[in-house]
Amino acid sequence: MHDLWKFCVMGVVGIAATNYTYYFTAKESSVATAILVQYTAPVWVVLFAVFISKEETFDLLTLLSLVLAFLGCYLAVTGGSLKTISLRGWATITGPMSALTYAYQILATKQLLKKYPIWTFLVYAFGFSALFWFCINPPWRIVAHHYSTSDWGILWLFAIISILIPQTAFAFGLRLLKASTAGIIGVLEPIIAIIAAYLLLGEMLSDLQLIGAVIVVASVGLLQVHPLIMQKVMKVE
Repeated sequence: MHDLWKFCVMGVVGIAATNYTYYFTAKESSVATAILVQYTAPVWVVLFAVFISKEETFDLLTLLSLVLAFLGCYLAVTGGSLKTISLRGWATITGPMSALTYAYQILATKQLLKKYPIWTFLVYAFGFSALFWFCINPPWRIVAHHYSTSDWGILWLFAIISILIPQTAFAFGLRLLKASTAGIIGVLEPIIAIIAAYLLLGEMLSDLQLIGAVIVVASVGLLQVHPLIMQKVMKVE
């Protein structure tokens, strides 16, 4: 397979580096900071797709969806308080890196899925990611930690529910959507997490957070009606 190196880069940069830089940023600064910085990725996706690869066209409705998604994410995650945003230390590097590597993940996934089935993509991409981490953190080091059965259960659940299932669903979605559209819709992820925390864990949800959630949903809705609006505009012209 002559595209093997692309799967290798995807596994190391698109998956391993994206996850590591995100979690490191969350650990060193705050979860809100890590989420907001990483979800600037759709901006980079749009810029690349429009001005570099020239695979997509840019219009005011797409720009409006992008701005609304980012604004809504900011309000939902922070409640409108800048005090929750704090990049410090190494997080000033890993934060922006998580956004860039996530943008790469979206764009590279879209390109690879044009040539290969979803399951081929997942097996090779996650395979190279696992191989990379085995080199960084060999199995015998993991065994030496003597994790309990419950610890292993949590790790397996986390790997399946938090990574494998979302990545699979995202790959299926990317086959049907433009990269920029998928990136903007992806901003729904922290919104769903916030609402789930409110419903399942009893965490507080402020009015501004609710407004932010509504704005993000509105930005996704705008993307759905975007083709219909553009068709009407073309007919008028």
